[in-house]
Amino acid sequence: MKEEVSSYTAENADGTPKNETLLITMQAEKQAMKTEKVLSATTLESKSEIRNPSMPKTVTSNRKFPLITPMKTKAVLILSLLSLTGVAGVFAAPPEPIDPARYGGPIRVACVGDSITEGGLTDPGKSYPDQLQGILGGKWLVKNFGVGGRTLLKEGDQPYWKEGAFKAAHDFLPDAVIIMLGTNDTKPQNWVHSGEFYNNYKDLIKSFKNLSSKPRVFICRPNPVFGRDPSGINEPNVEVEIPIIDKLAADENVSVIDMHAALAGKPEMSKDGVHPTNEGAGLMAKAAATALTGNAKNTP
Repeated sequence: MKEEVSSYTAENADGTPKNETLLITMQAEKQAMKTEKVLSATTLESKSEIRNPSMPKTVTSNRKFPLITPMKTKAVLILSLLSLTGVAGVFAAPPEPIDPARYGGPIRVACVGDSITEGGLTDPGKSYPDQLQGILGGKWLVKNFGVGGRTLLKEGDQPYWKEGAFKAAHDFLPDAVIIMLGTNDTKPQNWVHSGEFYNNYKDLIKSFKNLSSKPRVFICRPNPVFGRDPSGINEPNVEVEIPIIDKLAADENVSVIDMHAALAGKPEMSKDGVHPTNEGAGLMAKAAATALTGNAKNTP
């Protein structure tokens, strides 16, 4: 972690004066302290009410249940530095499009993820991979490998790594892989392992890169979370994941699909604050199609 900080603060290869770098570091430290206060304060107290925006009933919990486990100051500082220096935004550069003319047959696309990918609350045929297939047409073959409730974290309560879909997605020998995991990792029982999020995600990316088909890999910023979900899925932890995902994209030379931006500010596109409606899944499909083809005109 120290090396990562120094690469953004100590080095002035771009000609930035050292005193300006020091100012940025001081600003980041202040932001980190503020973030830690928010993290430690964001808890669900005993007997607190957890209300889901789309459900009239109130779920009462008897547990003291932190939505976010307080992070170490250095980890928060790094994320703060990325934000202040604008580095995180650079990581989400537009991906290079895939050209169907370079392939002898349909381009095989594996959609890896949890219930949001699987289509847990959408109508049959309306999951984002289903709608992506409809947008892309016959020159593409999109297959859904989503499994509800699964985590990116290997030590999570239901790791995607242990599912048959994990092996099936690799056996599919895709030409392109869209990975959308991280939502279930924000639950308190999984977030205690969040320090491994970067490394576990890196391992998953490499597992696909090492396939004989040498697929292009796209990783997704998770959907926004609206309100408090009874399971503990929450937006603050999603927002912590986003700069980590962006950094992974830069480090591993893979592309980012911004599903978060596709649905941000649109709570009506969510069934329960977490899972998209049919229309919300359609917006996700359009974002994925634009990333794959580089052409927003292909997304009616």
